[in-house]
Amino acid sequence: MLLKVTASLVALAALGRAAALPADLDKRAGCPRGSAATSTSPLRCTPCAQLFEGSQLCTATAPITCSAPDFLNAKGDSCVTDCGSTSYGTTKAPRKCIACTTTYGFQALTCSETGALTCKGRTKLYNGACVASCPSNTYATSGSCTTCSDPGALTCNADGALTCMSGQVLTLGVCATPISGPYALLRDFELPTSSDLYINLPNTTPGQCASYCAVNGIPYSKTAGDFALGADRFCLCKPTSAAEFEIYPTNELVYNGFPAYLMIPGQTCAQLKPGVRDIWQSYVDERCVDTVFTANVCARADNGGACY
Repeated sequence: MLLKVTASLVALAALGRAAALPADLDKRAGCPRGSAATSTSPLRCTPCAQLFEGSQLCTATAPITCSAPDFLNAKGDSCVTDCGSTSYGTTKAPRKCIACTTTYGFQALTCSETGALTCKGRTKLYNGACVASCPSNTYATSGSCTTCSDPGALTCNADGALTCMSGQVLTLGVCATPISGPYALLRDFELPTSSDLYINLPNTTPGQCASYCAVNGIPYSKTAGDFALGADRFCLCKPTSAAEFEIYPTNELVYNGFPAYLMIPGQTCAQLKPGVRDIWQSYVDERCVDTVFTANVCARADNGGACY
């Protein structure tokens, strides 16, 4: 009976000591938070950082969490600063190493916390993910998908668009929305390079303008009265319609300051001949050539700025 009473008193004393321990002590071992019991008789608490370098919380046999900049390695037995190329360290608690394949799929070879960096096999990297094929408006290059330089391209390569999205047409490697307005249609002609009709010269006269417009068959120009010399000394061919077309010596018509072609029903897009000198003694650029005619509209990839 005495033995039972003594045992009970010892147990009560132990409970009293436990109840008196601060709240932040390990309830099982009686060690403060951030340390672990390395001996129980007598009780010895060792800081986690001494047991496992970089450790924040631990048991006597392994770290549980790690302090920045370290991460708990995949095995859970140490804190490391580098998780390796096939894993990444998450900065969200708990800081630990996670395999690339766990988060980004089995094709992810290397990665970071924000996405895959390289992919296995024939898969391509696109927006931090590994994909079997590159989506629209991108092309495959060096193991990844690169966005087409042309936002209207459906497919492309490094040189430009190959096919275009709905509503656009391919012109000289560029996807353009078909437009009418100044970009219409005219039969092929070439400016006479031996003529005195290089505009802006003092001897340019309305008569020369009329002769030029008539010889080159400007549509809708009927009589000499339809031609005039503009204040800026560019020839103006005045059709029977309200529009006026200034003749620049680059074998093109100009409408509202931009190269233009008149619409002639039943014809295809004009392919104007490059290499004609203009008043600045430069040459017409190849980009000043229309090549596509769709739904009665010429589509152009350039606004003509390179023509003059």
